[in-house]
Amino acid sequence: MHQREMLLRAVLENPDCDTTRLVFADWLDENGEGERAAFIRWQVRNRFTHPYPRVSYRKWFQPWWKGRAVRVNRWGDEGCELLLIRKRGAHEYGAATSHYMQVNRGFVQYIRISAEDFFREAAVIFHTQPVTHVSIADSVEAHDPAAQLWRVHVPVAPLSQLPMKFRAYLGPAGTRRAVLDALSYACVSYGRQLAGLPPLPPRVAA
Repeated sequence: MHQREMLLRAVLENPDCDTTRLVFADWLDENGEGERAAFIRWQVRNRFTHPYPRVSYRKWFQPWWKGRAVRVNRWGDEGCELLLIRKRGAHEYGAATSHYMQVNRGFVQYIRISAEDFFREAAVIFHTQPVTHVSIADSVEAHDPAAQLWRVHVPVAPLSQLPMKFRAYLGPAGTRRAVLDALSYACVSYGRQLAGLPPLPPRVAA
């Protein structure tokens, strides 16, 4: 395995670890990718201070994030986040089906994507980015007041691609947040399996 692949693999296997990201950044710096290295270091070290200066992110994230993208810096629970929002033609997706990714500490951490696109692109995504949370844009949560439980519904055709052992996470739960976290964990677990990565504990994927 090439050294770059080994260092990236360490990032993918340990998404909570900043050290692996900084080691990867050092290698990038030594191999002619100083701009990418600087971006990783900036987000790791300054995420609670201020946004990264404007650069072209498309070359780092567009290979699998198809379509046009716009860049938005915002403040969130994780500090300064970079959102790249997928566009189709000149019209941004509506809020209900918006596709976007959150870049944190130099890599994609969170994606919101349709079920069809997720299952088509999951292998590439998880081979290149340490994603720990997935939101399915066309999933629907429903509350059963009689049973006091929430259920999540995903389009049947894409869901059939999810192995049964991961579908087992999608049972009813007591809160809306719980069913969404369960769906996220099922998708993250599936993606990491495709990439040959060790599973994450639920607290990381949620």
